[in-house]
Parts: sequence; C-alpha cells; structure tokens
Amino acid sequence: MSMQVIKKDISPDTFTCNLAFGSNAGCDYGFVGWFDCPVTKIILYLGKASIGCLKVEKSDGTCITIGATPSGRTVEWTFQEGELFKRVQVFTNAQTLAGICLETNRQTLEEHIDDKKKSSHMPHEVMNPEQHGPGRCIGVFGNADLHVESLGFAIERKLLSAEQSPSHKGKK
Repeated sequence: MSMQVIKKDISPDTFTCNLAFGSNAGCDYGFVGWFDCPVTKIILYLGKASIGCLKVEKSDGTCITIGATPSGRTVEWTFQEGELFKRVQVFTNAQTLAGICLETNRQTLEEHIDDKKKSSHMPHEVMNPEQHGPGRCIGVFGNADLHVESLGFAIERKLLSAEQSPSHKGKK
C-alpha cells in the first residue's frame, strides 16, 4: 500500500504541494532552491521493479542524482525557459514508485517501469490545474535508498497570473 510522505520543510504557502508519494523508507532528499533556477532536465533510470534512479538538473547547472547507480532503461525529459507545470502525477505499485506523468504548457510526458502493467499502477495527483495555476518546477524531494522510494515536485504557487505583466518580471 502506498502512502503520502509529508515534507514539513516544503511550505505549502510557497509550493503547490508538500506531499511525496511512495514509501517513507530510506533517507530524505531535497533538491529545492532558488526560484530563479527552475528544473531544466529530468532523467529517469527505470528498473524492472521500480524507478531505480533519478537525475535532476536545474538552470544554474546544479544537479542531483537520487537512488542507486544509474542503470536500466533511460528516459530523458527536457524543459525550456518559461515552461510551466500544469499537472503532475506519480504512480505507485504497492510501495514502489512505478511511473510519472507530467503535463506542462508545452508537452505531456508519461513513463512507467512496465507499460504492460501500468493499469495496475495507482495514480496520485500531486498537482492539477483545477486546484493550482501552472507554475515552474523548482525542485524535487522525497525518500531514497537503493532506488527512489518516494517522489514529490516543488512547483511554485502562482500568486499572479501565468503571464506576468512586464512591471512584475524579475521581481521575487
């Protein structure tokens, strides 16, 4: 049975959600930083039974590798400047992280460890457009050991409309 892992240091006043989905096994990780440095790339390393490893890169060049040594089938997702996350789902199979679906203002991306069994993967809505406006992904958080145990996305909570007026650009 999968669970929600509440990350108290991820403020729901700033981000759309402070829940990571999966199990609370392993050690905490967090790669959340400055608002002017959004996520630009996510690389998934898919094992036979779980997402074994996740590599996340940000616009300032920093990156983190979460989970075991990268191996298995690789999927790479790239995000452009101005790309806003609209919907985020993670999928679990028992307590295993089994898939991710991301929808932005420019693309929809979905990947599962086993497409033949994806109907058995339980979806968890991390962010949806009915509850939150679109926002930039500022980082990821959750738990990991030999594989990624749980995963959450730090999506900035929009205080203004998705298209900021010129007088507000660049202000934090």
